[in-house]
Amino acid sequence: MRPQICKSSLVWRQIRKQSTHLSKPTTQYVPQDPLQYPSQRHIIQSRIDQINDQIKQQELKSLEKKKEQQKEDSKVRISHFSRPLLNTFLLASLVYFGLQYLWWDLERDKIIQENEILVSKIERDIQQLIDEHLDLQRKDNKKSWYRFW
Repeated sequence: MRPQICKSSLVWRQIRKQSTHLSKPTTQYVPQDPLQYPSQRHIIQSRIDQINDQIKQQELKSLEKKKEQQKEDSKVRISHFSRPLLNTFLLASLVYFGLQYLWWDLERDKIIQENEILVSKIERDIQQLIDEHLDLQRKDNKKSWYRFW
């Protein structure tokens, strides 16, 4: 469409503004020649090198931390000996109580034998006393059968 020519300059200016406004390029993709601009290879390569350096530094830090952790883990602590000491104590206690029970059992058998010997000796002494007393009563009974009258 071609704008109509008007005598008034104001109308003419408005039409001109509208036509220039429409003639602006749109936002569509316009391909460009890749050879027209210089290559950015060196910028990309420098960025890749920076990232690789950062990765290497992080790996070195992590290796140092692992080495420090291994050194720390390899140090001897008392807590490393707590379980073996506890096992040794329990085993020693078990052996002690077992031997103590065995000694007590043997001692009890010995005391029982001594008490049996003592009891048999006392029984013999009592029996002798009873026999003596009965003998005396028999003799007294033979001598004095009329005493009771």
